[in-house]
Amino acid sequence: MDQTAINTLLHDVHEIKLILIGLLVLLSLIVAGVILIPIIAKKLSSEKQATDDLKEKGRELLDKGEIDRLIDLCNEKIKEYPSHSHAHWFLGLAYYRKKEWRKSLNELEFVWNIEPGWREEHIDPYLKDIRKEEKSFKPEVVRD
Repeated sequence: MDQTAINTLLHDVHEIKLILIGLLVLLSLIVAGVILIPIIAKKLSSEKQATDDLKEKGRELLDKGEIDRLIDLCNEKIKEYPSHSHAHWFLGLAYYRKKEWRKSLNELEFVWNIEPGWREEHIDPYLKDIRKEEKSFKPEVVRD
């Protein structure tokens, strides 16, 4: 076999290797998609259900004035989903109802940062009110 034939054969083998690697990558992506898409869909579905449940239960507890139960519910949800907008929102409202201004402010500012669409209508009025309350707060003088 002459050198030209050997070079052609090596070139063909190299091209076949590249094609096989491409097919392997493509097959891996397909398999990963088949496995991951249902997992991601299930996670998104359960997170949406968790949000729907929290919105309903949160509004109910807030309306009933069961603030401590609402705080517990929100904290549980935040442990499971640390950036859960509605959990932080209801937690901010619960602290607002308890006049725990600093805690309320922290929660509402968190939501303000992750949900810009909520700012003007849902968050800013509370933030303004909290800041007004904080300015007017006069601590009692403790005398010995």
